[in-house]
Amino acid sequence: MNLTAADLQKLFLRTILTVLFTVTGYSALYSQISDTPFDEVFPGQLTVKLASDFSFDQLNKSNENRPFDRLFSREATRVEIENLMRTYGLEDMSQVMSASTFNEIRSEQLQKNPTGTEVTLPDDLTRTYQIRYSADVDPYFIASKISQLPGVVYAEPKVIMELAYIPNDPQFNNTGQSYFQFQKFITAWDVSQSSRDIIIAIVDSGVDYTHPDLQDNLWRNDDPGRARRLFPDIFDEVVNDTIGWNFWASGPAGNPVQNSDPKGTAQSHGTHVAGIAAAVSDNGIGIASAGFNSTYMAIRAGGTAEEPRAIGFGYEGILYAAINEADIINCSFGSGSYSAFGEDVVDFATNLGSLVVGAAGNSNNDELFYPAAYENVLSVGSVVNNTGEKSGFSSYGTFVDVVATGSVILSTVFNGQYSLNSGTSMAAPVVSGLAALVKHQFPDWSAERILGQIRGTANSNIYTSNGSYTDELGKGLIDAHKAVTQPVAYIRVLSSQYVNESGEKLGLSEQGFMELEIVNYGAPVQGLVYEISNTNQTAIVTSTNGNIGSLGTGASTTIRIPLRLTEQVLVGVMPTFKVTFRDNQSGYEDFRFVQYEDLFVGTHDANRVQVSATSVGAIGFHRTVDATAGVGFVPFYEINGNLVDVGNVLYESGLIIETNIDENIHLMSNVRETSVPRAIFRPNELFSIQELPNGNETGYANFTPDLIPGFPGLEIEMETYAFTDAELNKSLLVYYTIENNDPSRLALNDTYVGLFADWDIGNYSDNNVFYREADSLLIVNAPNSPYPYVTIGHLGGISSAFAINNAYSGEVDSLNFGIYYSAGSTENIGFTDQYKSWSLKAGLGKTQQIGTDVSMVSASGPFTIKYGQKIQIGFVYAFGETIEALTAQVRAARERNVMTSTPNYNQPRVPVFIPEELAVAGNYPNPFNSMTNILIDLDRPGRAIVELYDILGRKVGTILDANLNNRRYDIPFDATALSSGVYVVVLRTERGISTHKITLAK
Repeated sequence: MNLTAADLQKLFLRTILTVLFTVTGYSALYSQISDTPFDEVFPGQLTVKLASDFSFDQLNKSNENRPFDRLFSREATRVEIENLMRTYGLEDMSQVMSASTFNEIRSEQLQKNPTGTEVTLPDDLTRTYQIRYSADVDPYFIASKISQLPGVVYAEPKVIMELAYIPNDPQFNNTGQSYFQFQKFITAWDVSQSSRDIIIAIVDSGVDYTHPDLQDNLWRNDDPGRARRLFPDIFDEVVNDTIGWNFWASGPAGNPVQNSDPKGTAQSHGTHVAGIAAAVSDNGIGIASAGFNSTYMAIRAGGTAEEPRAIGFGYEGILYAAINEADIINCSFGSGSYSAFGEDVVDFATNLGSLVVGAAGNSNNDELFYPAAYENVLSVGSVVNNTGEKSGFSSYGTFVDVVATGSVILSTVFNGQYSLNSGTSMAAPVVSGLAALVKHQFPDWSAERILGQIRGTANSNIYTSNGSYTDELGKGLIDAHKAVTQPVAYIRVLSSQYVNESGEKLGLSEQGFMELEIVNYGAPVQGLVYEISNTNQTAIVTSTNGNIGSLGTGASTTIRIPLRLTEQVLVGVMPTFKVTFRDNQSGYEDFRFVQYEDLFVGTHDANRVQVSATSVGAIGFHRTVDATAGVGFVPFYEINGNLVDVGNVLYESGLIIETNIDENIHLMSNVRETSVPRAIFRPNELFSIQELPNGNETGYANFTPDLIPGFPGLEIEMETYAFTDAELNKSLLVYYTIENNDPSRLALNDTYVGLFADWDIGNYSDNNVFYREADSLLIVNAPNSPYPYVTIGHLGGISSAFAINNAYSGEVDSLNFGIYYSAGSTENIGFTDQYKSWSLKAGLGKTQQIGTDVSMVSASGPFTIKYGQKIQIGFVYAFGETIEALTAQVRAARERNVMTSTPNYNQPRVPVFIPEELAVAGNYPNPFNSMTNILIDLDRPGRAIVELYDILGRKVGTILDANLNNRRYDIPFDATALSSGVYVVVLRTERGISTHKITLAK
């Protein structure tokens, strides 16, 4: 395995991970632990992974005259990221694993393979980089932006978590060792007692290896310096590591002091864990261990005097253990934050033959906890000895594989002593010890097969004592004797797809199929069958069982299960299914859960732009806290008769609506404020795409803003059109129809509707946005590059064509603000509702931003929508290789009669509605510099006088005096001759007076 030290040292998501334990009888040791939580992420640290060679080959499918040579290679993309990060004060960017290290490790694996067959080893870490930068910008934000670049698989910050433990009741009447009998270790040891050749790595707070019950089982490194040689950047300080390594002896996590002594000094947690897994057994003193004769490898990843709860280098520890040939890697720590890099490290370790065992967490909830929740980690919850009831602290959920005793476990602590501790931290090493027994009994088994063996032989009778946690304690309580004596199958789901009878994406109320690709990592089976059920009333499964038949070790197959989605998905619930696999001949039975993850997104691909839309009106991506679905906006160039995709150029785009009902302003959007949008809109009909006979496509969604109480009663329809003819084959037309169904039956006044787009074209920190007056169009491009020009063009009236400098820092007003977000910052506060409101009404006050990270807003309004009325607003997303090609697409969109309810696309159009009351409805922009537009509403025809007064009540002049119809008027006002200040607009008619303040800022 060829991992460069600098690579991993900077790439590792130094998750300060939660050490999971509860303390009994040793509480004084922890009395100094602070209750202050850690910061959410390490400032100024990122991990980035690039695409595989195959992916770059796909990008390079045109052999010559390609305008994107610099994009479609790993090195060019790396340089592009490096140049981009210089704008944020790049300090270092290091590859995790070199190609030479990868080849060396792969060669070692081949030599170990007794059959001499091909060895599969993932190269993910050779494509991974760790980045440090100095700018005070939220790592989540920069990571999310980098992840949109062509050739980037993921970018993520390094998450920090805190230690979580719950003190236990100190009164016990047992030795804390009776759990061996409960889990059948006594008879298992008659079959396998492991050996000193089986190594259990304890990645933790360090181990007091001088303890009499631990000193003889300490691992000795017969190849010191191997980690540094293979990973010279990540493990550059690892020298003389004869008995393990201390990644964090003292100092801050960002600049830790390391040394070659992995002894625990400030936190006995790791010592307790090591004793459970690998204390010397049958020696006449102290305790026995689950791993009996196994050796333990001490790796200190945290537990300093300054931060005794913190595990800062858990993933480095896993990697160190794997490349030093640990058979089992125990991780009694974790974090609620997913890390793609952490999962890559776990997968790499798994492919090297190391089984990672993880504590499921002590939060007494079903929230995912990492590394335990990764697919290739054996996740362990905790139960009470003898009763089998879930421990009160133990987390649970579908990510848990098995449970083991973690309450009141006796094990080693400092100064040669023993203590009773509780936690999933204690349950995990019980299972790690069992894994060592299985590895000794079946030395040729892979890590995946050992995981499946322990899970598959677990006792599901545990659920008779845990009726409230059905299927959330994994397969059940570990059975050590069965695990070492009865090989079983291990069926895992590799992928799932959901299609209708035509093979297209399955939609609401359609008859279709779930297609599951499965693999057997365990013993062969002859009569495998399945049963399936929907767990959340989102689907009707029309055939709940079926035969699979024979499936050998390593064999895979695909099963097709008929089903139909129900309207329950419209409340935003993701369809979830439980699939049970059973082989009556061998007695094997296990279950897996699968979900329909891309249900709420559809992707147009009829023409030369591939673009996704969502069931709640967003374009490009469906973003939630947990996931992002969609492809963005991907232009295709035609080169030598081939279509070559440029890569996604859209980071985020969505709908913003503001309206006034009974003098209450409501702003609704599916655009981020901090990192992801608030869940406001609920789908009434899922977004679906239909292909028309001529190859064109049309899409439709219907949604309402009722997931948060208090918003107006609107029904919103989104209709999308993708055309194949040359006039519009680089565009997507999007129309929103908004109906006032508010229960109050009041009119929606001052209604603005706009689309926001954060374009990221090439190096997103060097984009331009400018206004082309002849076409009433904002255009975004990457200067001096072969990338396309892009836009969102309005297909009707315009209230705003607004250019945003995302990175702006300075005095904030209605035309100048940034939208970066950094937690705790008073400057980078995100894209707030106030900023969104200003964006809808900016007019042409700010139409240019040069050489920065840019966004744009195209908006129409203001409208008045009476109860039961509808308005319809259209936009076009388009690209062009040149400005002329782009504007031709927009002109064609404006000319084409797509929606019959608003047929005239040749002239800008604003729907005209009759106001219900007399009012000065507002002005835009406000504040303004010289020019603004004043909006007045007349509910009846007649004479209207519009006058201007200063703040002292002195009349400045008359803006308008005319006989007008009953409608809304947009009146331009030139204040060039006036001084800066606050003025009052007064509207007079025979029926009354209305006033409105405006601010002139020169």
